[in-house]
Amino acid sequence: MQKKNLETWRRVARVKLIELIRELGDAAMATLKEWPAAGEGRSLKEACEKANKVLIVSNLSQLAAGMKEIEGVVEALRSAAQSEYFHQHVAPRKIRTGRWRGQLLGDVVGSELTDALGVISENRTTQEVARKVVRPEIRAFAQKSEPLASLAPPQQTGPVQFEFRNGVLRVRPQRSGAGDKNPIGAEHARKRLVKDAAWLVENFAKSNIDQRAIVVMEEMEENLASSQNVIEIGIANFACGELCSKLEDEISAPISAKWKAFSVGVSLYVSQFSDWHAFVDNATDFDATEDDARKVHQVGAKLAQDLRKIPGIADPEVPRSIEILLEAMSTPGKAGKRALFAVVRTIENVVAKIFSEFGEHLNAAFEGSREAVKQTVKWSLLYAAAIAACNIAPNAQHIVKTDWLKAMGETAIKSLAKVD
Repeated sequence: MQKKNLETWRRVARVKLIELIRELGDAAMATLKEWPAAGEGRSLKEACEKANKVLIVSNLSQLAAGMKEIEGVVEALRSAAQSEYFHQHVAPRKIRTGRWRGQLLGDVVGSELTDALGVISENRTTQEVARKVVRPEIRAFAQKSEPLASLAPPQQTGPVQFEFRNGVLRVRPQRSGAGDKNPIGAEHARKRLVKDAAWLVENFAKSNIDQRAIVVMEEMEENLASSQNVIEIGIANFACGELCSKLEDEISAPISAKWKAFSVGVSLYVSQFSDWHAFVDNATDFDATEDDARKVHQVGAKLAQDLRKIPGIADPEVPRSIEILLEAMSTPGKAGKRALFAVVRTIENVVAKIFSEFGEHLNAAFEGSREAVKQTVKWSLLYAAAIAACNIAPNAQHIVKTDWLKAMGETAIKSLAKVD
């Protein structure tokens, strides 16, 4: 990018970040009652205040110094957006006004910060001259940015998100909370559906039905009982309904009728949540071909297979969550299209989490510290994520409107090759 264009980008990025900070600050105050005791809510609010102060007095005359200031702001916001509080209470909020009107705040934060870090990374040579002119308070505010980890965006709103606990990749628990359209009715429906799911599991076990039906219904019961992410429940219900139509001849008429009623009930339940409606709107706003669906299924199946081979670092729930979504892709029509979107978004989230967790270790590859890297990097997990990122990138670009996967996957593979 030429310096003239980079200067224009920097000025536009500054304005957009100020607007985004305002949205984040407003969301933090609107969810004040949800602030955790650990301080994540206060940390988000403080990060917004500091970032806004930095940008308001930003150095507009020196390009390199200004770029470094933006980098520091982006890193601080990205760090603040990693908390469970952010994902549960801030990310699902819909922006009401301005340039991002109608979009989920979490999606906007993810895309804007990722785009900014991408431009900054591509132009890092230009920025290096700023080290001696950046004000001390700005340098303290900015955190060190690693080539790979810094490009990994926050996880996006979707059916499944991930976390690392005790060094193991796991599915992050996400509670749906009360239905915001009809909270009392939604909670009554959820409890009824839990009982119905348990009844179906019990009666499936007594029949000769395909074992897949039992597994899917057990997953539905568990997710409903724990108020798991409503998007995951809705997507899993696609597979549930599709299996019902395929396997109804294997069970008695009363059980079949109960199963159909259950699937309809789940559809009505998830419709009580604005998160579900926002997801559905995003999941239908793209054109996909049969080749897209086939390629996404192949990448998802391969990733799940690779993750199963490394149970010591990837919890079995991680590949299983991907496989449940893959099962739903066989559903025809709009339901299958939403499932396709869900699979791509889930692969995007797991790749982002793996790279953000381990990406900084790859810096040692560029510096020649082979032994340090060999001792710390989880090779199999990083490699599986890198391959999945590269393979799904062309499809992800027009399905979930993201373009960071290919560059990050290729960077990781090159880095890994240097320490073989």
